[in-house]
Amino acid sequence: KENNFKDEINKLNEELTTLRSTFDDKENNFKDEINKLVVELTTLKSTFDDKENNFKDEINKLNEELTKLKNDALLLEKEIDDLKHKLEENNTSKVRLEKHITNLDNEKEHLMELLNSKESNVDSFTKDIQLLEHERDKLTTDIN
Repeated sequence: KENNFKDEINKLNEELTTLRSTFDDKENNFKDEINKLVVELTTLKSTFDDKENNFKDEINKLNEELTKLKNDALLLEKEIDDLKHKLEENNTSKVRLEKHITNLDNEKEHLMELLNSKESNVDSFTKDIQLLEHERDKLTTDIN
């Protein structure tokens, strides 16, 4: 019986040694895995930080560009308003000029009517003068 106990104790000791060895191997494997994960996590954090900084830089550039575009839009809006104002002034001037041209056309027409009337009178006077000259010549001939 004692031998059986000794054999049993030896078996248990061997098993304990095997378990310790297996435990040490697994512990070392876990430590290696954890170290690999820590390195990978550090690399990922560094990559994330770089990308985050790049995004922040890009956002800042886009905000600057947006501000510039807004300022350009405000300048264009002012320029459009100025052009609209000039267009309104030009339209007002155009209307005034069109009225003035119409008035000048009406005055020209009136003057042409007067001129025609005067020409008609001149023609009538010319005929009267010719008749009078003819009468005078006739009378002069009669007197002589």
